[in-house]
Amino acid sequence: GTDSNTGINFDSDIVKINTAGITRATIDSNGTLTSSNYVLQSALPSSGAYGNGSWTTISSNSGAVPVLPNTSHNVSSSYNTANGTFTCPVAGIYQIMFHTLVSTDDDSQNDNTRSFDVFFQIGGSNLARHHVKRGYQNDGDVQVTMDMTCTELLTVNTTVSLYFYANAGAMRWYGAHTYFGVTLLG
Repeated sequence: GTDSNTGINFDSDIVKINTAGITRATIDSNGTLTSSNYVLQSALPSSGAYGNGSWTTISSNSGAVPVLPNTSHNVSSSYNTANGTFTCPVAGIYQIMFHTLVSTDDDSQNDNTRSFDVFFQIGGSNLARHHVKRGYQNDGDVQVTMDMTCTELLTVNTTVSLYFYANAGAMRWYGAHTYFGVTLLG
């Protein structure tokens, strides 16, 4: 029943908070608080995934979603370590970030003709891109780190993944220095 003094409705395992005859918030039997089409949980959906201590080569003019088999955290079990994809459990504004270390595949490139692209893919479509052109520089270093962060409004069951692409020559990325994270901000 409904307590007329507080506007709180107790229906079996669900508690509803009403004002002006409208349900403003609901707490279900799992303790999830839903308010105005937004879900708050004791721990917001968030994941951080990273690779193993080895290099993965990507052939020239090809690409793939990197599968990062390890997680530092995986609240709501939203990141799939088998396919490298985060699936949004609730709608909201998410922060998406990555960090990686890339190199030419054989450390012998003597000019800047090779390049490497990283995309954030939302639902399988490229959203944001980071591009680096890499070969030997004057200091002889062929490795470079790449970082990118963005925020995006996502709906329930939207997938988020990285996509690595090698242009004009094979490139490689190092798993132990590759991190991909997605966190619900609000």
